Amino acid sequence: MSAADVYLAYNRAENAHDWDATTALLAPDIRVAVNGVREVSSAEDDRRAMTVLVALFPDYRREVLQIVADGDQAAIRWRMSAHSAEDPPVVLDVEGASFITVADGRICEAHLCAPGDELARALDLARTRVEPA
Repeated sequence: MSAADVYLAYNRAENAHDWDATTALLAPDIRVAVNGVREVSSAEDDRRAMTVLVALFPDYRREVLQIVADGDQAAIRWRMSAHSAEDPPVVLDVEGASFITVADGRICEAHLCAPGDELARALDLARTRVEPA
């Protein structure tokens, strides 16, 4: 599969909240940075982070807006949207980009970039409000 195919498969699994499928598309030692800060160091870290995020934002979705790929690398422009289960809900609505590298059919490195601090606030909220399953 191309880098674009791997990312699209990961995104479909993420939107379906299918953590077995997302984990299978990640290298066990994946490195993920968000706005330059390393956030994830393994496929299991990613699984835990997404489980927490979706527990707080049950309707979480990421829409792929554009992909540019070259060999084992791809740049993806996306939009994340979600509402927390709290009253009043916390709203996540942010556009950003991911730059990924794929090896052996799995994402081995990802850099997520999003303007402002909306994504960081949502991730911080998820870290403080919900314990991983």
